[in-house]
Amino acid sequence: LMNSATRILGFKREIKAIEQLIKQEVSENDFVNLLIQKKGIGVLTAAKINTEMIDVRRFINDDHLASYAGLCLKDKSTGDYNGEKKSNYFNHRLKDVLMTAVKNFIRFNPENHLAGYYRNLIKHRKMPVTEARKRAARAFVRTVFKLWTSINELKYLNDSKEECRMAIVQSPKYPDT
Repeated sequence: LMNSATRILGFKREIKAIEQLIKQEVSENDFVNLLIQKKGIGVLTAAKINTEMIDVRRFINDDHLASYAGLCLKDKSTGDYNGEKKSNYFNHRLKDVLMTAVKNFIRFNPENHLAGYYRNLIKHRKMPVTEARKRAARAFVRTVFKLWTSINELKYLNDSKEECRMAIVQSPKYPDT
């Protein structure tokens, strides 16, 4: 029993060391730093979201990102039949981390509009908690997508300005005529 307790404490120390390494790795990432500022979203959750989405340029809009995360229904309409069904092809890890993130976000931000939306789905629409959380996660994806695209647009603008400055500096000087 004493040996097991020692091993458990050793594992806990290793987990803390790994978490510190992850914090160091993502400390320069603007997207992760902005997500961390939201109550309920920690470093590990933000790093997982960032890692699983890979690059925002892969997605045309937030609908594509939500579909990739498995938060949308697939159109199954044929002829007179109009229907939708769950897709089996999605990133399970991304869906799990988004569901966890929105659960914590709602818990720690009860005054936020997303928390109000979640409560409304449960109270007034009598929706099951899991389905309400999935819809709130879909709304959270919109926020995440906007945040990520705005960061990338700013980086693109800054890179373009720097390229223009370098072109001006390196351009040959013409004598006054």
